[in-house]
Amino acid sequence: AITFTYTLTSSEDASPIADADVWATSDQAGSNIIASGTTDSSGQVVFYLDAGTVYIWRQKSGWNFTNPDTETVA
Repeated sequence: AITFTYTLTSSEDASPIADADVWATSDQAGSNIIASGTTDSSGQVVFYLDAGTVYIWRQKSGWNFTNPDTETVA
């Protein structure tokens, strides 16, 4: 597995978003969750993933995200 750090920031001012639920799926539909976690005070969450394309889903009360975010793990 590869250490993959995902950073969640505000699209308005690039400030980190802490305490957000983040999960990764292997499919764009979001039905096969392969990792999950909560962002830290820097807006970061660390996953251990295999190389390839993953789909990142984000949620936090009071925020609207466009899910999923397609990322490449390498």
